[in-house]
Amino acid sequence: MLEQRREHYRVHYPSGLSPSLMISGRSYDVVDISEKGLKFKATDIDNFYLGCGIAGDIKFYEDDELIECYGEVLRLTDDEVVVSLTDTIPVSRIKVENLFLTYHLKLNLINQEQISKQRRFS
Repeated sequence: MLEQRREHYRVHYPSGLSPSLMISGRSYDVVDISEKGLKFKATDIDNFYLGCGIAGDIKFYEDDELIECYGEVLRLTDDEVVVSLTDTIPVSRIKVENLFLTYHLKLNLINQEQISKQRRFS
């Protein structure tokens, strides 16, 4: 079993299945999320700086649940912002996200196998 060396379990999102982070009317794709932090893609990286306060809403893909979040920018890369949250995202929500991704990834594998079988027999 793979062991995470982080204090909180983190869920990594593939492209197309990630929640959105809404900040001041702009939408950002979430790359990963944990109880106390998140990382999101930002094409307007110059609008963020270390220690910058963040206030927004996370809109989850599957059920459109909104969770308010507040935090501080911890790290910046060329196109990603890492935020340490002041409040926690419920661990139950993190578990739901993990189940959601597992289901969709398995479903995708099954669909790919069916397409592959159809191509072999046609």
